[in-house]
Amino acid sequence: MGEESGSHQLLIINLLTTFVSILLIVAFILAWIYNPYYITYIQQIHLFSWMSWGYSISFELIRNIAWTNWLLNPARIEIIKYTAWTIWIYNVVVLELLYYIGYILWVVAVVFMLLPISVFHRKGGVPKGKGYYDTTVLVESGIYSVVRHPQYTGVAVLCLVPICLGLYWLLALIGIACMVICYWFTRLEDRSNVEKFGKAYESYMQSVPAMNFLVGVIRLLRH
Repeated sequence: MGEESGSHQLLIINLLTTFVSILLIVAFILAWIYNPYYITYIQQIHLFSWMSWGYSISFELIRNIAWTNWLLNPARIEIIKYTAWTIWIYNVVVLELLYYIGYILWVVAVVFMLLPISVFHRKGGVPKGKGYYDTTVLVESGIYSVVRHPQYTGVAVLCLVPICLGLYWLLALIGIACMVICYWFTRLEDRSNVEKFGKAYESYMQSVPAMNFLVGVIRLLRH
């Protein structure tokens, strides 16, 4: 019964892994499609810088007369609320910042996904001929002193890249779905590692976060 349950869980994990991979491929394709429009928009604002100036003035005018619009027609206030965030998000500074953040996150994601391979081979006691994940020793140093699941963290960070590069609502939905699945994977792996390493892993869980590398870095610096 236990073996059957384990095989079902492995099947689900493999299916979800494939699903996440497909979603990420779709997300990057969409980002690639929408990115030229994104870049073109930034270039247009640079060419017609007065547009940004005009937007800020019109926004101030809208904000100043908002109470009169409310008196005349309450529905207009909802329109102002709806368009206010677009005035912020289409600011050229915000657009360029998100664009560069996307590439920085890409590098961070690759680092998180590749580092565990070398760390496990060097410190994980991997038997000869086995995969890097077949460790016999609990690794708590290197990248594993920052987060318990660096590869899932890398995939989660990678999910943010298409959002920043494409700036499209569908990319945000895909990214959130993939990150939720990654988090679920970390819970399964924690359970498996507790069975494998016992109290040593439980103690490790108390000192190192699962995926929050910012908290991990802060804790590491404090110690």
